[in-house]
Amino acid sequence: MTERKKLHRKTEGREIAMQLLFQLEQQSLLIQSEAPGKTVPRSGWSRNELIRDFAAQNARDNFTAETAKKWVYGVIENLKTCDEMVGTVLKKWSVERVMPLERAVIRLCVYQIIFCDEIPPKVAINEGVEMAKKFGTSHSSKFVNGVLDAVYKRYGQTEENEAAYENNINT
Repeated sequence: MTERKKLHRKTEGREIAMQLLFQLEQQSLLIQSEAPGKTVPRSGWSRNELIRDFAAQNARDNFTAETAKKWVYGVIENLKTCDEMVGTVLKKWSVERVMPLERAVIRLCVYQIIFCDEIPPKVAINEGVEMAKKFGTSHSSKFVNGVLDAVYKRYGQTEENEAAYENNINT
């Protein structure tokens, strides 16, 4: 498989993951309830069923669906940490005040910046901006870019990460 095809599949997986995060939040399925094994009920779907079915129906292949699901579960697992990081860079705003679509993009990309070593942070930021342009309002991309850049500078930028990123570009 060519590198171009892999990148396209990852972009598609990112969009599916963002849409899933948005849908999960809209249906009150993003956050587990306190009782083990139970989700906050709102729809007839369980969280895992929604993730599985949405990814399978919207991805063109199994690799893309699995990639999207992996990222969604990663965000869910690290939601509190990601939201706290975003909250520290928002000026006079809280995470809850961010528009739901932008919040889904930001959560996914913050997860990728902080927890996905195989994804260069600048790629995650660029993909987030592109998703905001594609799915958001005319101002979404600037807002998403500002938030992701601030999170990256505050939490994700290390000399080691930068050196690895530069080596990947030059090879």
